Amino acid sequence: MKLQRVAGPAALTGVALVAIATLTLRPAPAQILDAQRTPLDCLVCGDVGGADVLLNIALFVPLGLGLFGLRRSLRFTVTAALMLSLSIELLQYTVVIGRDATLSDVLTNTAGGALGWLLGAFGLRLLAPSRRAAAILAGAATLAWIVAYAVSAWALHPAPSGGSYWGQWNHDFPDRGTFAGRVSLAELDGVALPDGPIQRTAVLRRRLASGGFDLVVRATSGRAEEDNAQIFGLANDEGDIFLEWRQKDRDYEFTMRGRAALLRFHSPELLLRGAAPGRPGAPVTLDVSWHDGVITASAASVGRVTTRVLVLAPSVSWTFVWPWNRDRGGAMKATGAAWLGISVLMIGFWAGTERRKGAAAEGWGWPGLLCGAVIAAVLLMGPAVAGLQPTSAADWAGAALGFLFGSLARRYMPRARSASGP
Repeated sequence: MKLQRVAGPAALTGVALVAIATLTLRPAPAQILDAQRTPLDCLVCGDVGGADVLLNIALFVPLGLGLFGLRRSLRFTVTAALMLSLSIELLQYTVVIGRDATLSDVLTNTAGGALGWLLGAFGLRLLAPSRRAAAILAGAATLAWIVAYAVSAWALHPAPSGGSYWGQWNHDFPDRGTFAGRVSLAELDGVALPDGPIQRTAVLRRRLASGGFDLVVRATSGRAEEDNAQIFGLANDEGDIFLEWRQKDRDYEFTMRGRAALLRFHSPELLLRGAAPGRPGAPVTLDVSWHDGVITASAASVGRVTTRVLVLAPSVSWTFVWPWNRDRGGAMKATGAAWLGISVLMIGFWAGTERRKGAAAEGWGWPGLLCGAVIAAVLLMGPAVAGLQPTSAADWAGAALGFLFGSLARRYMPRARSASGP
């Protein structure tokens, strides 16, 4: 029995160590210049430092859980996470190419290990609260969910850069490829965007901040495959790129700086897979429209049009921190619905009615009805207040299933695990 109790936590600890090594010690040659520019003592590093902080914490949480299961103390767990993180940062600084070693990584990794241990120590209490405590937890979780929803809706809108604007036509960047084609025209709502300083910056800033604009770029294709090469960019006089078309391999990618960037998170992006012509010199028209929370991007060339539509909704907030390709094409709707369901899962759990010995099946008590009504009201009225599209059927289904699953999990949790009062 003792071996069985140890086997699970030991396996979790082993998997956590393998995941940490895989994700932190893999060379990244394309990021050498970024790593060299990152100071060792930074706390929120780079343009997406906020996302990195959250990911670094999450990376070490399983390790803390595993060490708790192995009956290690909090002091041991914090020390182990600290020494492991320091070792990783030393390797990144001296051996691993393209990885930036920072004080932020050490602090957030250590915090993640401590958080994992605390979740292991106090998690069972959260899974078996008294009825009064469960109602309080449900209310607090609902309030936190409303705040997260509001911040996500706010972060999806454009955040135009300050200063004077400059157009960039296939500029050459040290750590990226150079577009071998040629740009012939770029305009936003009829305002020309030349390769150089733009006179009508104030007009452009108002149009971009309004959340409704149309951008057209015409070019001729370069190589069949390009290495993350800029086709067109709109930047301010400090070099901060606000919107950009680029080519990666055979794909065209559009990105725009949203308010999420103000929190050091990733902004939304659209990927037009395989849209680049297979030969140089072919005419290409790249169009983007952003209206009422819907981004439509298309690439037209040699009789073929590739289009992607992204409906911005708080359910895509997972893309703010996801470090890999965030445009999942047709799976975006399902992924967003699943993320929304996960976000209300514990609300449903704490708001649900627990099973009581000898009692007949019960419906939801007042916490479940109240929390469910509040969530439904936010999903119904929130998008209109935030200037976004109405909540989709998929998001409604995801939220309902997540809340229902959490409620059923509490109701049918084995009685032996519950510490509930009358």
